[in-house]
Amino acid sequence: QQVVSGKKYISETLAEQLLSNLIGERAVDASTTVNANINEAMIYGVEARCRWQATEEVSFFGNVACSVGRDTGAHENLAQVPPVSGMAGAVYDSNGGYLARLEMPFAAEQSRVPDGVRESAGWMTMNLGLGRRFDVAGAEHEIRLTCDNVFDTAYRQYLTTYRGMEFNEPGRSFSVTYRVGF
Repeated sequence: QQVVSGKKYISETLAEQLLSNLIGERAVDASTTVNANINEAMIYGVEARCRWQATEEVSFFGNVACSVGRDTGAHENLAQVPPVSGMAGAVYDSNGGYLARLEMPFAAEQSRVPDGVRESAGWMTMNLGLGRRFDVAGAEHEIRLTCDNVFDTAYRQYLTTYRGMEFNEPGRSFSVTYRVGF
């Protein structure tokens, strides 16, 4: 469903999947995971997003998603179902071509896991971007400097855990982007 009212936009989606003969993973011990047939499973969730145009130049946005997966035959949680996660932020886009963006991606802890699967902690990071848009010879040019994970937060996403191996997400990183639209 979508609601649009002047400078506000809100949408949400509900989903449910009933699965038969799903191939999933089962933990045998702390270091061994095998593929296994899950006879009946159910995955359901919700996602929502919103945007508010506070002024002609400033807008705020956010999104959040939540999924739950259950092995309905074994009455336990499914592995590899992400925790509640999303992003909130603000954008400045001036008529003079100056740009700024603040993003705060996050994920809650994942504690709905089957036996033998490690839980993951929640996390939040901050990304910043500055830019300038200008015209040259009838083409729109844009240059941006971005910094992701500004505070160099050490974290891992639940889904980057694979068969007992855990991987942290990248630390602080910078990028420069130059784009020409024609």
